[in-house]
Amino acid sequence: MKSIRYLFVVLFLSLASSVTAQETEKPKLRVFTTTDLQKLRWIEGSWRGTGVDQVPFFERYRFENPTTLAVDGFEDEKLTKVTDTTRFELKDGEFGGGNEGSRWVATLINENSITFMPVTKARNSFRWERVNADSWKAILNWPATADKPARERIYNMERWPRTENSKASVATVPPLSKSKFAQASGWQNINADGWFTFSLPQGFIKTDMMGVEHYLGEYYNGKTRFLFVWGDTASNAYDVRREPEMEEYQDEETSIGGKRANIRTFALVRDGARIYRAELNVGNWEKAKIELYMELESSNAADLETAQQIFRSIKFSKKSRG
Repeated sequence: MKSIRYLFVVLFLSLASSVTAQETEKPKLRVFTTTDLQKLRWIEGSWRGTGVDQVPFFERYRFENPTTLAVDGFEDEKLTKVTDTTRFELKDGEFGGGNEGSRWVATLINENSITFMPVTKARNSFRWERVNADSWKAILNWPATADKPARERIYNMERWPRTENSKASVATVPPLSKSKFAQASGWQNINADGWFTFSLPQGFIKTDMMGVEHYLGEYYNGKTRFLFVWGDTASNAYDVRREPEMEEYQDEETSIGGKRANIRTFALVRDGARIYRAELNVGNWEKAKIELYMELESSNAADLETAQQIFRSIKFSKKSRG
């Protein structure tokens, strides 16, 4: 059995990079403090990692002190034998770490994620992004080379041993505690002119925006915007759906209300601020036959899951099926 050290170093970091003997261009660094590291407390605990063509692996994330995050790799799911430990340390305002001579440093830390960029013997970046209290994702990106396109690899990390809440999250989408909408006492039910219904968190207020050729609705809660368009899409054409400025891009094919659908999420930098967007296309997006489009845009990454809950609440009427 391959050791967790092998999995962490070669798969988690090196597989997603074209490691060279030379140092990469050093990214623009930010100065961090122990206060910033406190935002990472959600990652503490033991986790089971899975991914495409990846056997499960097991790790524990723990703060040894206010400036050091240690990552222990385990032999198996029993979590009894540590096979390796990698440390990320805060020193002179720089938070970084690595293994096997490679090194990454943090360039962004917030309440829901941390982004690392390569500085020595590595080319890939990676991001740890919180999903909810019992799961997060490790998203690895590496740039295109002369013979390979840009690539992305995602590992799903689930709290281990699984709690009752994490077991339930397999079948349902639990609210994120960091979402400003997650603790709402109740959601409002919206009837879209008899075509379909859906739920929105309390606090969203409908604007006067109206469509000329298509029925649509726009709602705001503070600066968070929600929009739906019946019979058309605001997304790019399917074959050019990902633009270069879209970061942390993910899309999936699913089913909403018994209909074929695609959900995609991504981040953008607009006027110096990071914006998160979730989009839903119900119908055959690939052939530009869209029945319903929805989007939610927010400055809070946790609201991407709020969008998922809105999308999953859709119920189509007999009128729309006719």
